[in-house]
Formats: sequence, structure tokens, C-alpha cells
Amino acid sequence: MSRPERQAIGSLAEAWDGPTDANFQAIFDAPTPVFQVADLSTLTSTYTASSYDDCMAITADTHEIYVSNGSTWVKKSATTLDYSTSEQDTGIDWLSGSYPRIYQKTIDLGTLPTAATGTKSVAHSISNLDLVIKHECWINNETAGNQNPVPLVSTVASSNVQLQINDTNVIIKVESDRDDSTGYCTLFYTKSA
Repeated sequence: MSRPERQAIGSLAEAWDGPTDANFQAIFDAPTPVFQVADLSTLTSTYTASSYDDCMAITADTHEIYVSNGSTWVKKSATTLDYSTSEQDTGIDWLSGSYPRIYQKTIDLGTLPTAATGTKSVAHSISNLDLVIKHECWINNETAGNQNPVPLVSTVASSNVQLQINDTNVIIKVESDRDDSTGYCTLFYTKSA
């Protein structure tokens, strides 16, 4: 959405009506873009958070939203993410910026292997994978109506399903036939570059 144009107001009282109405119309009769600054350093150096309590601004360079809590500008993260087989920037930093960002990607594991095969590797195609923060992996057996988390640890050792993630693959290891099951694994991770 483009930002509304501010209407110049003339110097005579009669000249104020039209431009003033146009300014109010731009503010009240349509969605208005959030106040925009070049970057976070401009926001914090130019607009003191204590003077703008409960106000919101967006940075033009990263499109991140910040809200003043009366003492500092706090970055607001997305509240929902779509699960996708394409990499997504979650908008969340890991350990207060020690790493630049946490990304998310769902990998379709397809049909799981048999005991004879034992292991299946699926390329995750994540460039510069650095640290996997967490994962959400599930296998689904529609015939039996079972859904299980991975890794799956059972009192029956032959039912176990192991998970490994390396720089290039998601690896599933089974000890019993699982070719009647399919799976998905969503990774939350940082990147080295």
C-alpha cells in the first residue's frame, strides 16, 4: 500500500477546508500505513521511546514492526506462520541477536523405509544451515490410524524411529517396517550466512 499524500494547507482560512478534509479522509477513511523510518538505529536515535509510549513504527530496511512500551522500542514478531515446504523467515531472533534469525521449513519425508532398508535420507535443501533450534516431526499410518512423533521411543525396541539432521539431509532410521507410513518434519533453524 502506498502512503497517502499529505495535502498542503494554504495560508488563508478559506484554503484550509479542502486540504484539511483530504488529510482527514486519508487518515480515517482508509487503511493507513504504519509510521515508517529508515532503520532501527534511526528509530531509536530520533524517536525516544518514552515520548512515544504505545506508538508503533516500521523499519523500511527490514519491514519489522516496533512498539514503544514507554521505555524502549520492542520488536513485534509474527503471531502465526504457515507451514510450508519453502523456507520462511519467522521474524524471530535467536538469543537476542546472537544469530540473525530463525527460519522455518517443512520437509516432506514421503514413505518411510522398511526394516531391510533401515534408513532414508531426504535432502532438506537448506543453504548455510547452522543450528537447528527445534523440530516438529510426525509419521502417519493412515491404514492403522496412528500418528506418532519422531523420534519415536517405544518399550518395544523394534518400534523405535530415530531422527538425525545434518548439513544436507533429514535422516530417518527404522528398526521395523514403516513403509505403510509417511512423514513430515518441520525445522526451525539459524543460518551461518
